[in-house]
Amino acid sequence: MEKIKNVDAVEFTVEDKKAMTHAAYAQCIFILAQALAFPSLGMAGAMVAALCGMMPWLTKFAKEAPSKAFGMVMASLCIAPVYGKLCELVIHAIQGA
Repeated sequence: MEKIKNVDAVEFTVEDKKAMTHAAYAQCIFILAQALAFPSLGMAGAMVAALCGMMPWLTKFAKEAPSKAFGMVMASLCIAPVYGKLCELVIHAIQGA
């Protein structure tokens, strides 16, 4: 039988926080670009764009702490459709003005 390691809470370092901030900004830029280039994809497109935006940072977190990576993905999938819809509304408001 394998021994199970004791899992302690993972602390966020300053470097981790910077990386997560960069990933968040990249997701926002990717979602905005998706809303401009492919507005017909809607919320599903926003979720895919968000995952593509965070992929360079996600691999680092997946190696170090899989639970942190899972949390990043789930938070992204929950927030991306809302931000994508907001981008669409802003784009329509600018085009209509």
